[in-house]
Amino acid sequence: MDAATTSPKAAPTLPPECIEMILQYLWDDPSTLHQLSLCSRTLFNLIIPILYKSPFRLIADHRTWSDASKSLRTARLIRLLYACSVTPSSSLKGDADPMSSSELPVTPLTGDVLFKGPADWPELPSPLTTDYLFHYTHQGQIPKFFRAFQVLSPSRSSYGSAPHASKTLALALFGHSPGRIQTLSMTAHQLGCVLFDEPGQGISWKEGVGLGSLRMLRRLELDITATHTSTSWRNARGQGEWASNQNPTAEADFPLIFIQEHQRLFRQSPVDHFSNPTTTTGSSNEPLPPPVLQELVIRGPHGEWTPAQLLSKIEPLEVVDLSAWNAGVPALDQIPQQRLKSFRTNIARRLESVQVPLEYLRRCSQLEEIWMSTQGANAFRWAIDLNRSIGDYVSEARLRRRRGQVTHSPALAEAQDQGMVGHDVVNTTTTAAAAVPPSSSAQSDDASLALLPVPPLTKIRLYGGPRDLIPSLEDALDAFRDNIEELSGFEDGYSRREEYPRMQITWSVPNLSYLDLQGRFVFFFDLRCLRHCPGLRTLKLHIESNIAAPHRRRGNVDVNDDQQDGQDVQDGEDPVWMTGRDYSVIAELSRLEELQLRGTSWNINNGTLQTLGGFSLATADYDHPDLVINETEYRPTPLAGSLKYFGMTEAHLPSRAALVPFVATMTKLKVISLGTTYSFAIGSLQEAAGPRLTVECTNSSVY
Repeated sequence: MDAATTSPKAAPTLPPECIEMILQYLWDDPSTLHQLSLCSRTLFNLIIPILYKSPFRLIADHRTWSDASKSLRTARLIRLLYACSVTPSSSLKGDADPMSSSELPVTPLTGDVLFKGPADWPELPSPLTTDYLFHYTHQGQIPKFFRAFQVLSPSRSSYGSAPHASKTLALALFGHSPGRIQTLSMTAHQLGCVLFDEPGQGISWKEGVGLGSLRMLRRLELDITATHTSTSWRNARGQGEWASNQNPTAEADFPLIFIQEHQRLFRQSPVDHFSNPTTTTGSSNEPLPPPVLQELVIRGPHGEWTPAQLLSKIEPLEVVDLSAWNAGVPALDQIPQQRLKSFRTNIARRLESVQVPLEYLRRCSQLEEIWMSTQGANAFRWAIDLNRSIGDYVSEARLRRRRGQVTHSPALAEAQDQGMVGHDVVNTTTTAAAAVPPSSSAQSDDASLALLPVPPLTKIRLYGGPRDLIPSLEDALDAFRDNIEELSGFEDGYSRREEYPRMQITWSVPNLSYLDLQGRFVFFFDLRCLRHCPGLRTLKLHIESNIAAPHRRRGNVDVNDDQQDGQDVQDGEDPVWMTGRDYSVIAELSRLEELQLRGTSWNINNGTLQTLGGFSLATADYDHPDLVINETEYRPTPLAGSLKYFGMTEAHLPSRAALVPFVATMTKLKVISLGTTYSFAIGSLQEAAGPRLTVECTNSSVY
């Protein structure tokens, strides 16, 4: 035989480009990436850019690490990155950066002692041979430095040294490879260090490492909480028009100078047709291309400074994030909306003065994401196409709201649904409301707004009372049903039971992948509606206050809704509260990866877990009195092959006999979050699922 035919064939290999694309899917799994990086030098070189692009966010978002573990990992990461920033470039191995300075900035060596760590930590290699900081291009979302600094320097005064250490770290990381930075997180004081000289602090940046080196900067995260009212800053480094005409005396001016100068220096193509010709035209009166810096995040608050004062003076941005601003922001309609794609306001707390006018919202023709508090039940009614069907089984109250015929009495609407009020009352109320003619100016404004295109919203997060929140959530799903991908609703306080309408989804929402609802109104959410959302990947339903199933009257007999389990109930009829039929809809979601059902009102018991997993329990023999799976009735549900995270921290009804087979049937389950009352079952659950499962037993309030 020919020797060539007998020699073994070389094993097929994937090119590095394909391996890199595969590894990108593991970007949010640092533990797996770390293990893979130890396999070979090739994998190490492919994984390091993924791990160190935004490493602090990976630590903060990790599900299974405790707060103490996150602080320790953050401290070690800070020490490593700072060591890279002060290591001579000739000792580091990394990709050549044609856009960065050939020399590292002169960093104050007095800060080295702040980043050495405890004495029992092993010393870092001296010198370092890998430039981890070279790949740290998203220098945003830096965590709270105080706890990490306590780990780094436990013997020093944390309150006195932490601010100086934070400033030293931010400037050192910035000065390493500024030409690669895409996201920058700084205070107004630190931005001043980039713009001006500050000899008193011992910092003197080399030429080319200041603002002019940030060619790739796309996103700026600004912390205004530490802003001072006066400063001793000297002249600006440059000789531009902005430097000669503006002589800042307060740090609150630095963000505006920084953004305006960066937008003037760096622009991209093609030409943006939404440019303002009065401020963005060249010598030939042609519109200039949009600037590179298009995303701004502002954290606060500050007593004499509001984001609107800054945002109204700079060119239109694509992303305006005020979700971490903890004070009122008046005159939000002054923010340019021509390019606006993402607009976030703080909904973690109720801020009375944060109002997003509907007229302004309708003018944001490019808007894709909105976080806001509901200003009324008609927040998105203007975007609904009334010619599109919303299903056959829809309540009369929902139809009236959709047409804009809303009564001011929720009790009247509830009475109508139950047939206690005749249609003549509705017609009288509607006619009376329509009898007031709108003004001519209002008619003209509505006519001009009606000509504007409906924004292609894909992500919506709302906050408010149930009377405004629930209609707004339904209208959003109705108006943007073809585009919407993420929907969140958070209730502000509690209301009486009769004021809670039942949230319905009776039309197809094919692209909805994330649904997060929190509040007492979640108890009245019909789980059967989820069959219209086949693409769900994350489902979070949190009933924030205990509430029992109501009793209804059928004729002269009181009937609890839990007794309707055997009936065929259609959409729009009385709901079946928390029964196995409802959970079977969740069990059919074949793409669902995260499921959180928080609140004791869910009444999650052994039967619920059997419905979700598709198994049944049977009594074992005399030697094994615990319940075991009845293999003859074991039919895995679609959910069993997709679920990765399951949380029910307030539940206390399922037994270990049902939890063990549940985690065994969920073949992809990685994390199950339970209350502390289930700490006794950790060993049994991990034994049943193997090393893939992490069991969380967290402290939670049991309502």
